[in-house]
Amino acid sequence: MHVRGEVLGEMVGENAFGDEVRAVEVDAYEVERVEGVEAIDPTLDTLEVGQTQSGEGLSITLESLDLGTKHVRAHVTARNEGEKTAKLNLDRSKFVQGGERIGTRDPYDYSVTKPKSGLPTGEEMEGTVIFGRPDLSKPFEVVFEWESGGYMAKKPDPIVFQVTP
Repeated sequence: MHVRGEVLGEMVGENAFGDEVRAVEVDAYEVERVEGVEAIDPTLDTLEVGQTQSGEGLSITLESLDLGTKHVRAHVTARNEGEKTAKLNLDRSKFVQGGERIGTRDPYDYSVTKPKSGLPTGEEMEGTVIFGRPDLSKPFEVVFEWESGGYMAKKPDPIVFQVTP
């Protein structure tokens, strides 16, 4: 919640265990419900990308990047037109900038819809992938690793997006 109002002082009370608890008392004149991720790591800017890249029947559209203070949230849509289930490997997906690799993050306190890893033939999914924050004054690549056909199958080339902020 984002609350705007006047701080009146402090409230003192007792919790269920008999311990003293203290809280700020606020006379609120405006309360706005926000998603947890926006309260923890607010979006400073949004970079509209709108690019689609494909490989071996899997297409991924990088819709946009929400640039937070700590992380970047990538909004993606994926569609599988291949012959086998495609499996996104988000643990190996990354940003690449110069020689630096910036991996995905999974902050426990963010509430975002993540893409499911398995995508059967003919299906589409949407989700948000959270990465560390690159230097936004320089171009970088967004690299999505994936596989098709199981553990022993040849790994397909990653799907790569070139991003210039």
